[in-house]
Amino acid sequence: MRLGFNFINGIGETSLDDLLRFAAQYGATDVILQSYTGKAAHERYTVVPGVERWELDDLVVVREKVESYGLHLEALENVPSAFYDNIMLGGPKRDEQIENMIHTVRNIARAGIPVFGYNWMPSGVWRNPVNSPHRAGTTVTAYNHSQHVDEPLTHGRVYTEEEMWDNLEYWIKIITPVAEEEGIRIGIHPADPPVYSVGGVPRLLNSFDAYKRLTEIFDSPSNAIEFCQGTFSEMDDAAGEGIYDMIRYFGERKKIL
Repeated sequence: MRLGFNFINGIGETSLDDLLRFAAQYGATDVILQSYTGKAAHERYTVVPGVERWELDDLVVVREKVESYGLHLEALENVPSAFYDNIMLGGPKRDEQIENMIHTVRNIARAGIPVFGYNWMPSGVWRNPVNSPHRAGTTVTAYNHSQHVDEPLTHGRVYTEEEMWDNLEYWIKIITPVAEEEGIRIGIHPADPPVYSVGGVPRLLNSFDAYKRLTEIFDSPSNAIEFCQGTFSEMDDAAGEGIYDMIRYFGERKKIL
């Protein structure tokens, strides 16, 4: 077992250097770095610069920064949503964005970073506007779907579940052979929260069956999953022993990144 941290680039006033120093002091060996998934290409927490795609030299700089603290950069998680929103939604720039994402995935691999994780949530992560009280006086983020059923459309119209699956399958069948060629594993984070739809956009990866369908689109070690156990445990079919069934099923098939 290896001890690792998953860091967003800059938390409050804490710099990435301070986060990496903390990880090294803690005794960690590995880190995952996240690029914030906001709609704008240039976000406060973007790990790697770029308006439409990531370049090799910039990715090498990030890896070398991590290594300068005696750590291993195991994965990058997320690119800005503006890199691939037309891919998810089947928009007019879909094929242009696919070419840029192929460029990005190749560069991640060639920079010596073995795993790339992302999500399939065009409208992002949803939470209640006010945090909820929790154990010993802490406050935590929360989601109550009843507070979000009347959200305005996030992308101008209502999308169907099947067209979203068509978009995902189109992408997976293109990017998986690229990942195989480059020797990188890629995987998608579950819908957070794992509800059916918010803001007119279905949140596809919200169940055990949905993830089975994803992994069956293209049978390859490179077509894997981000098994965020917190989000998986919130799925309806995770109740009781369900979460353990999911772990066994995907673990036995070596699909968990």
